Parts: sequence; C-alpha cells; structure tokens
Amino acid sequence: MAWCTKFNLSKHETGLSQPHFVVLALFLFFSPVRIWAVTSSFEKAFGFIFQYKSLVLTLGSMLSFFAYTLLAYLALKAWYPVRSLVDGVCLTLSMPSILLVGVALRYLIQEVISFKIFGFGNYPEDYGLQNYFFDNSYYGLMYSALGIVAYFSHYARYKEQKQLELLLQQKQTELAFLRAHINPHFLFNSLNNIYALIHDGSGESLKAVEKLSGLLRYALYEKTEKVPLKKELEAIRDFISLERLRYSTEPEIRWKTDACLEDRQIAPLLLIPLIENAFKHGDVRSPIIIGLYKQGDWLCFSVENACVAKAKHAQGGIGLQNIKKRLELLYARHQVLEVRNAAGHFHVLLKIKLDAC
Repeated sequence: MAWCTKFNLSKHETGLSQPHFVVLALFLFFSPVRIWAVTSSFEKAFGFIFQYKSLVLTLGSMLSFFAYTLLAYLALKAWYPVRSLVDGVCLTLSMPSILLVGVALRYLIQEVISFKIFGFGNYPEDYGLQNYFFDNSYYGLMYSALGIVAYFSHYARYKEQKQLELLLQQKQTELAFLRAHINPHFLFNSLNNIYALIHDGSGESLKAVEKLSGLLRYALYEKTEKVPLKKELEAIRDFISLERLRYSTEPEIRWKTDACLEDRQIAPLLLIPLIENAFKHGDVRSPIIIGLYKQGDWLCFSVENACVAKAKHAQGGIGLQNIKKRLELLYARHQVLEVRNAAGHFHVLLKIKLDAC
C-alpha cells in the first residue's frame, strides 16, 4: 500500500497521454523490426506473424516487451527526480526489478499459459531458467531503454512548460505591481481639491468625485490584458479634469487625436503616466499638447509641454521608469519610447506597432 501511495503521488503531472502513445508506437515499431531482423526477408517476416503459432508467440512477446517499456517509464515517473535517499534507493532497485518482472511475465505468458492453452511455448522445455533469463535480458534492456527515452523526452517538455508558466506568473505579478502604482500626491491633492469644492458648496464637487471614483476603479479593477484605446483616453480626460482643480488658471490642453485609432487595443494605464509627468514637472502656464496619430505601421502617442526650471528629474521620474518597464514586458521589440528634453521643452513619443494593438 505504501508503494502504491508513493506511485500515485508522483512529483509532477504526467497523465496517460502523448508520452504513452509515443512509447506504444516505438514498441510496436521495434517488435516487427526485431522479427524481421531474425528472418531472411521482409515478406517472410510478415508471413511469420500471421501464422497461428507465431501469432500467439509474437503477441506474448510484444506484451512482455511492452511491460519493460511501461515499467521503466512509470518507475522514473514515480521516483525521478531523486529528492531523498528513499527515492534513490527505490529508483535503483526498480531497474533490476523491471528486468525480473518482464522476464517472469514473458515466461508466465509463453511458457505457462500458452503451453496449457495451445500446447506449445516459445522455448524448448530443456532450455533452462538461467539461459532463459540471460536471453531475455537483452530484450529487457532494449525495451526498458525505450521507456527511459520516452520519459526523459516527456520530462524535458514538462520542465520547459513549467519554466514558461513560472516566467508568465512572474511577468503577471510584475505587471500587477506596476499597474497598481498610483501617485499618492495626485490622490491626496484630488481629495483635498474635492474637499475644498464641497466646503465651498460648488456644484462641481459631485462631478469631481465621480471622475475620481471612475479613475480609481479603472486603475484598480481593470484586469484585462488590453482595453480599447478610447477607454484609456477617457481615463486620461478624467485625470486631466482632476488635475485642473489644482490651478486657479485652467491649463490649456490641446488634443490632436485620430478618432479612427480609438478602437485599437492597448494595455490599460499605459499612457496616463506620460500625462502625469506633464503636470508634475511641466509649466502648466504653457499648453500641453497631446497627440494620437498613425505613422506608417506605428501607432504614435505624444505629449509635449514646457518644463519648469527646477524639474531636473523630469526624465527620471518614477512614471517613466514604470512605463519603460511595462513596455518591455508587454511589447518587447514592438515599441519605441523617445524622450527629449531640450531648451526648456519636454517631448515624449511612444510608438507601438499597429500589429501589436
């Protein structure tokens, strides 16, 4: 019972699927090849198979040979990779045990059952058990090797799949962390501004609360990998509306967007950090120019603004670090991020291949 428990609780999911069909295919291929090798011609080999006596003996041999292959595969499945002394001992003992089981099974089928039912066996009665064992050891080693090859082939695919799953999980975790980044200053400023509107009895307070609620909902609960670009633009507009509450003189925002691109798909919260930087490090007394357009086979999103003199870290803000990392994870070589800061003018251009949108 302990052995059965150990066998069932193997170290990784394998299942009776492709690997076992591979094993069976190899086995069925090599059995006729073996028969052909000991006969004078291919024609004689297949004639040999369909003779009554030969058919019985061949099926018995195939069954015992398959036992070698399957037992070797299952032994490795149960105890490899070796993670304890018990595993090592069991795996070491299983290899000679497979040979003994296979020889015993073939002897039972061909020399006992076949002899009692059909009156003949595969070996002469005076052949001897020692000779019988050594003769069958050759087949045991050959067909056990097939099981070992099949197992390690399957195990290599299993490891590759697990590695890919691990990389995907790490990528999703990192993306979740990056997406969860919300500038606390923006949140506190927005709440303070909304509080001031409520205190003054302004009718704009409810709209501001609605916009902040929608933006936070989009930031925290949008779990899809991509969203329509127009949804990201709506979040940007809500963000800008909340930022405007901070200033006595309303900042000028110039939009230059191509409406036909708004149905394209994009990763959520990918563009907002670019707008955030424009407000955080820019001189809002000058226009902020936002562009969305097509350039060849690229979708382009640009933000231009004047810089305040003290914003020396404009290019190194956490928002740009965030977006650069996300772009690498999401779009790899299908994206380009250009950042220029010259003569007091800051320009960011994000280009994404249209095929990736």
